[in-house]
Amino acid sequence: MNPSFETTASSEVAHTEHLGLPRSRFDTTTMRQKDAHLMWRESIGVLFDTRLRAPTEDPFFASVDAALIGGVGVARTRSTSQDFDRSRYKIARDGMDGYLVQFYLSGESGSRRTSGSVARPGDLYVIDMAQPLATSTIDHEHLSLVIPRQMLAPRLKRPNDSHELVLPARMPLVSLLRDTLGSLHKQLDHISVGDAEAVLSPLLDLAGAAINSQTSEGNAASVGHALSIAVRRYITDQLLEPDLTVERAWPHSGCRAERSTAFWNRLGDFRFSWRSSACGAPS
Repeated sequence: MNPSFETTASSEVAHTEHLGLPRSRFDTTTMRQKDAHLMWRESIGVLFDTRLRAPTEDPFFASVDAALIGGVGVARTRSTSQDFDRSRYKIARDGMDGYLVQFYLSGESGSRRTSGSVARPGDLYVIDMAQPLATSTIDHEHLSLVIPRQMLAPRLKRPNDSHELVLPARMPLVSLLRDTLGSLHKQLDHISVGDAEAVLSPLLDLAGAAINSQTSEGNAASVGHALSIAVRRYITDQLLEPDLTVERAWPHSGCRAERSTAFWNRLGDFRFSWRSSACGAPS
């Protein structure tokens, strides 16, 4: 993704504003195959140098659907397998200083420099753009945040020690951030600039909490708000299920059931009334 949203030479890269929100889209399916990887290299080159892992008969494919919200890039990317590199020379040349926060939805990415650093589906993967990188991916799809350092570093316990950090998908705050980012990306075609910017600070608070693996006084309100939304979303989706209980709902938010008591009590008789109305029974 190109976080600066600069116009490139490719006519296949669409830059639009929907409700004033800057958008960027890239898709190789409309390109001649011999041009696809070249255009992708030019587009992604603002962040990484890339090369195909090995000759293959399968056609190369890459697509990006991105938006810019208050200086933070939000993107969904799909691509075939390849290597990504960010050398010290490239870092010095482009001067980019920030973090890339990713969730792989499919496929995986592994470091070619160190052992054991592999991001798999659902894991939280953090890249410090000021540090060298050499990774290999298989065919993959991921959600990403491109965050300037000055916006995320104050929220981190160790802002210079998070490069190539991989946190497991099962961790509660990782799950909550993944759910929140996925929901935001789904709304990019409909959300206004004001609404998008209003959710940015709480989203960064949540990202900081997930990377730190703990909440703090500074981010507790944002984490709690995201948690309530996640539980409400799950309850709405499962409202007509006869075995819906707090024990079933709360694991999907990544937190313990006992913390949901107050929220569940506030739900009151709404669930009964809504289900009765939906089934045609008197409430």
